[in-house]
This record gives sequence, structure tokens and C-alpha cells, in this order.
Amino acid sequence: MFKLLLKDVHLTRLFWLPALAVYGIFHLTLIERPAAYFFGHVFFAFLLSISVPMIEYMSRTDHIPAALPVRRAEIVGARYLATLAVILVILGLFLSCSRLARAVFKIPDSRVSTLPTIQAGLALCIVTAVLASLFFPFYFRSGMGKGLMGFSIAFLITLMFASMFLMTPEDRRAADQITATSGLRGSPDPGFFGASLLGSIEKALGNPLCFVLAALAAAALVIISLRISIVFYEKRDI
Repeated sequence: MFKLLLKDVHLTRLFWLPALAVYGIFHLTLIERPAAYFFGHVFFAFLLSISVPMIEYMSRTDHIPAALPVRRAEIVGARYLATLAVILVILGLFLSCSRLARAVFKIPDSRVSTLPTIQAGLALCIVTAVLASLFFPFYFRSGMGKGLMGFSIAFLITLMFASMFLMTPEDRRAADQITATSGLRGSPDPGFFGASLLGSIEKALGNPLCFVLAALAAAALVIISLRISIVFYEKRDI
């Protein structure tokens, strides 16, 4: 399995430097916007997690892993293990780089409204793990093209239910008021929605019981997703 991980690192070696440059620009652009900073890291972690399947799909080499002299379950496990490694790396960047940039570039305290908290870091891990757990079964069942389409539909449904359960009535009333005054009726403000959702997640994870339940639920989802992905990939005709 670790040889498969090394293969993935070798496959993506040409993208690490551009990815680092993009991250630096993204970091300095969004450091003053906590919600955008958080969800940007989630997106970045998820994008890196699916970078190998994307490269294989675009280069038409996605059939090669299935032809390797390893069990398909090991290939699936390597993808999940790589995702875990990516999440841990992004978590380290999320918690440390804003403080480093603040010191190096002498950014005033007034321009950094909220430094990343431990709760936000935990939320980053859980949200990214949930996204990856939704994506990989679709990918191993149908490939990158159809899998990404199926994941997008599942993601929108999940986001809808998350907004229903995590946004408080006060948040909804405030969003409606902002929408009405902006003249965009029927189109909630995405910045407010992101900040409200992040605030609700951080508040919930600040409760030890809620954090334990959320971590257990995310772990259970990852395990179920892994088993489903293995079944799908072993039955898939490539």
C-alpha cells in the first residue's frame, strides 16, 4: 500500500510547486476573511485528495492501477490513506500559516478578525473527511466523469440538509434581511451563509460531547465509505 502512495506522490510531483504558489496567493488573499479562509482550505484539501484520480482520468491512465499486481482493496485503501495525509498537512498549514504570515508581513491585528481556532481545525478535518467519503464511492463505482457528477448531486443535498440543521432561526432571519436589503431576493448571501455555518460548526465542536459524537460519526462514515468503495471497485469492469 505504501508503494502505491509513493507512486501517487511521484505522479503528482510536477504539481506541488504550482500548488504551493496558488496556496500562497490564496492565503494572503483570504487571511482577513475567516469563513472564506476556512472553506478555502477545505476545498484545497479536497482538491489535493482527488488530484491523482483527476490526473489519471485526464491522461487516460485510470485503468492502470487496476492492472497492477496488487489487490484492488489495497488500491482503495491507499487512496483513503493519501487523503488522511493530505488532511493532516492542510490542517498544519491552516493552524500555522496565518500566524506566520501575520508575523512576517506585519499584518495588523485589526486586519485579522479571527485566527484559526482548534475547533475550526477539527471542523476542517471532519468536513474534508465527509466530502472525501462521499466522493470515493462514486469514483470507484463509475470513474471520474460520472463519479464527479454523482458526488456533486450528493454534495448539494448534503449542503442543503446541513444548512437546515446548523443555521439557527436568528441566522435565517438575518440572512433574509441581508437578502432583502441587497435586492437579490431568493438568493441568500454566500458570505453570510459561510460565516454562519462556520460559526455554528465551531460552537458545536466546542462542546466535548458534540465533538466526540461528530468525530465518531465521521469515522463511521469513512469506514462505511471505504467498505463500499472496495465492493464497488472489485466489481467494476475496467
